[in-house]
This record gives sequence, structure tokens and C-alpha cells, in this order.
Amino acid sequence: MTRVLYLANLSGMSGGTKRAYEICKRIKAYGVEYVPITILTEHPKRSALNERFVIVRDIKFGHFHVPILSKAVTEVMRIAVKEGVEAIISAHELPTYIFTAYLGSKILRVPWSTVLQLPPKFLRIMFGKIVYPNLFKSTIVMSVSYSIAQELYLLSEELKKHIYVFKIPLGIDPIIGTVSPAKEGFDAIFFARLTKEKGLFDIPYIWRKVVKKIPDAKLAVAGSGNPRDIYVFKVLVKNLVLTKNITYLGYLPKEQLYSILKASKALIYPSYLDSFSLVVLEALAAGVPVIAYSIPAIKYAYYATRAVQKVMVGNVDEMAEKAIELLQSDEVRKELSKDAVEFTSRYTWDKATHEEAEIVKRIVEDRIKSL
Repeated sequence: MTRVLYLANLSGMSGGTKRAYEICKRIKAYGVEYVPITILTEHPKRSALNERFVIVRDIKFGHFHVPILSKAVTEVMRIAVKEGVEAIISAHELPTYIFTAYLGSKILRVPWSTVLQLPPKFLRIMFGKIVYPNLFKSTIVMSVSYSIAQELYLLSEELKKHIYVFKIPLGIDPIIGTVSPAKEGFDAIFFARLTKEKGLFDIPYIWRKVVKKIPDAKLAVAGSGNPRDIYVFKVLVKNLVLTKNITYLGYLPKEQLYSILKASKALIYPSYLDSFSLVVLEALAAGVPVIAYSIPAIKYAYYATRAVQKVMVGNVDEMAEKAIELLQSDEVRKELSKDAVEFTSRYTWDKATHEEAEIVKRIVEDRIKSL
């Protein structure tokens, strides 16, 4: 059994957090045992896996809060020695996680790696452009999306030898296939982390154009997020006279969310930021066609299916037109629904976990051979 220190937040609401939790829960069955640790500045809600916490003070730079790295490394190393781990892996894009994994590996003389579920923080500033390529050349970096790999390749062509892109990065929650559609559905749904980056503020403008053509069209918005962003969204809905057409549902338990999803005719997804969208994958698994901005994470081969209709990034007019066409054609929706379910059939958490376990064992074995 390969024992690995796993730096990840397992109790958040994002797709990346859900992936880390699902992988960590299953990976022991594939010959790898993860010892999960969360590095934060305050105690979060503990997940069912009872991960350890390393609580550190942070330094404030305006709106940014950066945990003190030396404290994180010291605490993580203490746990690593006690647990007798053979490697350290970061499953978060925050510098605190990545640098702690890297520095810890140097101190303990064990291999390290990182699972990138978004481009690393600070990648686009000079510090990141210089530091990250040098760090990543010392290991095999695991990426959930070609879009992340492509961004890193722009920094250094040498990284093509050091980045592994998962073939099956995510899995489908089996509950999606078992829940029944809600008795009263919506014409469309948007669910995600409710932020500007996920297209929250585009939603009212898109739906206003849909309502001009289909006056009774109803849209559900579900999820949690920054209270300020949600307030601005609600003001937009009111100012655009859409309170009868857009219903804010807030955070929903997954069974209830999937039930409403399965009763919807389409997913409207104007996200500007993603690596591999679990939201899109879950909608497709529910047989719901998707209309999304053609950001790199969406337009790459992962979503090469007719069930994901792609429009120019930021073009609310085109997204509204696609939505109207979809809502007005039962026959087209039926065809796309069949394609959607077929497309997602190969995405399971067991396959995703097995693939990650094999790469982790390879990283550990290659380091042993080089000693």
C-alpha cells in the first residue's frame, strides 16, 4: 500500500472539492492510501473523512489573505513523519498547498506532485511565470483538463514531458440516475458556485431576451456564493422585471437539485472560468442539453458532443437564441438528451480514482528507481 500525504480541502462546495473528496474516499481500494490534510486560517466544517487541519495565521495584502508558509510546512512535516508517508500531493491550486508539498518533499526526500483542478493561483503574474515551471519540472503534474495543460505549455515547452492530463478526470454521482424528475419543472436551470466568474450576472440579460420571445419561460438558479454577488444578482433580476421568470432557489441538497435538474429542459451555463465543469457533466448525465460559453475547458475534446451547444464567450444574444431554439423543439431536445446520457456513460468515480492511483504509484516508483 502506497501511503501519501494529501493536501486538499474536502469540505467545500466547489467541483474541485467534490472531486478531491470522491477520490480520497475510494483510492485505498486501488493500492494507495491518502492521509488528508487541510491548510486553512480557520476551522472549516469537517468532512465525513475526518481529515486533519493545519491552522495557520495569514498575512493580509489588501483583499488577499496569504497563510504563513513556514508554519504550514512545519505542521505538515510533523504529520508526514508521524504517518510515515512515501509522497506528498497537493490537490489545490493555492500556492500554500503547492509550495508546502514541494518544500516538504525536499525536506523529507520523498516525491511530490500536484493535482491541478484550476490553473495555479498567481500563474499570470511574473512571480508565477518564473516559479511554477521550475517547480513542475521536478515531478509529474496531474491535470483534470487540457485547458490547464495548454496554459502551462505556453510558459515552457519542456512542461509537455511533465504534465499528465487525466482521460477520466471526474465521475457521475450515481444518485442522478435514481432520482425522479420534479413534478413541477423549469424551462431551464443554472446551478454553480454563484459568482461573477461563473456568469451569474449574465443570466438576467440572457433570460430577458428569452422572455421577449417566450413570455412565460421560467429559469431556476441554484447554488451558494458570495452574499454580495447574490444581492447584486437579485437587484438585476428586479430591475429587468424578471421576478416572475427567474426563481432563486439557493443551496439545495443534491437529491433535490438533481430532481429539479431532470425536470428542466436545458442548462444555461455562461461560465467564464472552468477547468472541467462538473456542472456540465452532471447536467448531461441527467439527460439535459447544455448551452455554454466556448471557453477552453468547454471547447476541448472532453465536450465534443452535440448535447453541449457552444456560443461565443460573453455573447448573451447568441446564448439566448440557442436557448429559444432548444425550448421550442421537443424533437431536438429528445435527440440531444439521448446523446448526453450516452456521452457521460464512461465517466465514473471508480475509473477516475483508478487512473489517479496508477499515476501516483508511478511517481513514487520512478523516484525510488532514481535514488
